[in-house]
Amino acid sequence: ITEQMKEHQLVVGKIKSAMTYPTFIIFASMLILVGMLVFIVPRLTKVYGDTGVELPMITQKIVQLSSFLQNHYILVVLGIIGFALSTYFFGKTKQGIKIYHKIFLKMPVISNVAKLNNVMLFTTNSAILLQNGIQLVEALDIVSKITPNHYYKKAINGYREKMISTGESLSETMGAYDE
Repeated sequence: ITEQMKEHQLVVGKIKSAMTYPTFIIFASMLILVGMLVFIVPRLTKVYGDTGVELPMITQKIVQLSSFLQNHYILVVLGIIGFALSTYFFGKTKQGIKIYHKIFLKMPVISNVAKLNNVMLFTTNSAILLQNGIQLVEALDIVSKITPNHYYKKAINGYREKMISTGESLSETMGAYDE
């Protein structure tokens, strides 16, 4: 079990380090965008304002956004902080956990990593428990309790309950499970 936990921590560490670069790129891109809206667009607005030419609709909207950011930057910063805090605390609630877990299972790159991580935890923990003489139904109960994702936990409990109620094998139960 200790080796499996070390291996799991290694995988989690690799996942986190793999997500660091994309997170940095997104954050840097947002900072560059805000910088352009706050510093460059106002200068361009003055240049085009002096010509008297009417700007295209999308350019007008960009100018309006730039103006809003300049005039209400405190509201924008407070809004971002409020959004970040509410997102964080919502993620600690039962409903928030369910929603975040569903999002993780739907996002293009993250979904593959999340699915592989949950399947790896399911298979390795089940194998360890079964090799040490734990009965399958009890092993599924234990594995469901240590599975991090709500929907995988629900599926494992569904397998267990169906095996108990119908007497089917695990493979039959997993093959027919559709949630």
